[in-house]
Amino acid sequence: MKKKSLIFKTLVASVAMFTTILSPAAAEKKYSEVLVVDDDNDETNGLAYEPVTVIKKNLIIENGANIPNVAFGFTADVPDADHCSSDNERLVCDATADTLAVIKGVNPDAIVWKNENQSAGSVMIGAIEYAAQAKDSAAPDEDGDYVTITDNRAGSKESDTQYTATKSVSLDFSKVGFDEPGIYRYIITESYIKTDDSVNGIICDPNVTGDDNCKRTLDVYVIDAGVDANENPVLAVSGFVLYQGVVTDGPSNDTTVTANEVDDTVKLEDGTTSKSTNGKEVKDAAKSVGFENEYNTHDLTFSKKVEGNQGSRDKYFAFTLEIGNVGPGTVLDVSYADDQDDSTTDGDADVTISKNPNAATTVITDDVEQPTVLTADSKGELSQSFYLQHGQKIVVRGIPDKAIYSLSENEEDYDPEILLTGDDKDEKETFDDDTDDEDLLDDTKVNEVLDPSLTDDVTLDFTNSRAGVIPTGVKLPLVSVIVLGAVLMTGVLVLVFKKREEE
Repeated sequence: MKKKSLIFKTLVASVAMFTTILSPAAAEKKYSEVLVVDDDNDETNGLAYEPVTVIKKNLIIENGANIPNVAFGFTADVPDADHCSSDNERLVCDATADTLAVIKGVNPDAIVWKNENQSAGSVMIGAIEYAAQAKDSAAPDEDGDYVTITDNRAGSKESDTQYTATKSVSLDFSKVGFDEPGIYRYIITESYIKTDDSVNGIICDPNVTGDDNCKRTLDVYVIDAGVDANENPVLAVSGFVLYQGVVTDGPSNDTTVTANEVDDTVKLEDGTTSKSTNGKEVKDAAKSVGFENEYNTHDLTFSKKVEGNQGSRDKYFAFTLEIGNVGPGTVLDVSYADDQDDSTTDGDADVTISKNPNAATTVITDDVEQPTVLTADSKGELSQSFYLQHGQKIVVRGIPDKAIYSLSENEEDYDPEILLTGDDKDEKETFDDDTDDEDLLDDTKVNEVLDPSLTDDVTLDFTNSRAGVIPTGVKLPLVSVIVLGAVLMTGVLVLVFKKREEE
């Protein structure tokens, strides 16, 4: 009896074990991929489930300059460990009485970056490139990435002496692997991609510690979006908030703030008022639409003046301008007249000059059409001849910062002198035959200025003098002739009256 009982018990235990093995385990509910629904409806409180955000790049340029050849790169990273305070390795900011918790951004390398309007391909690192082109002829680049030109400077630092060239890059978070609802934080860093082909003068140095202009904080709001057709829970990205610099606090948990509220106290880089994406922002943090950089350029003005009683004011004098270190294809405007724009520097000279314009001019033997635009070659260099008469001036606008330039005048039978103003000089400097070379820019001569690094607007006034001494003793001065004539006439009259008295 005991033996049968033991066998029965063993059989029951075996059946139970196999039943346990063969029975399916209770399904563990996990969130599936992020839901993508580009649709506004009441269930989403007016927010589209679109896991893509756009970052703008605003390049600020002086009105007298053109768009340069320049590229910017963007990367996304997880905030540093000391970003906020949290003992939870998953969080960067603990929740407080007034703020929400912040989760470390997951898998930043899985973010897909794509240039706006680029039809093919994507990159793991964001990149925005500007092609060198004239402001007035801005057109789609070869890769289909458009540039938008806006008068005046974008952003809170308003200026009517600048304009804005805007491009965009998008970030797609659909494949990064969000696994729970929450606020995920990323640090977006901009880098100026400096190559041998790049221009100088781009203000934003990512190597400078604490330069917040090169960093943005991006909070991604992920919510529970219910279940899919298979009853699996799904997530959705309900919105993004981008902040200037590195933000180290959590967003407000104030539920009284309504979505899409206009904040008139804040201006973003595009000049618009700030709008809340989800109603919960970091208190006192400055929101952003992207990155802003200035393109620092300078104007070069050169003029001609003739002095002396033997100097010809009709004569055209020849100049040679050479510029380097400006980036391949850089376009520079040349001004010969007032363009009715107070924000630009204007020239005053002849564009068209006929051949052999006068007897004094020996440097023009064919018709001349002076250029209104200069374009650098593949090495970022250019050379151009110009012609000026007395009282005229020419302005070359929009030369990139730290460009190399030399301006020389053809030697003539005149005494040359150059007056330099600007280019970080404390005062006007006159270059002539008596000038000590140590006081000049590098390798400057009496008829040439060579500057290895242009850092400010500069004016070069070229004066040519030629005087002659009038010979004496060849003919009597006019006054003496008049006096002598008067004496002779008086004598004649005396003789005439005396002869009449004798008769």
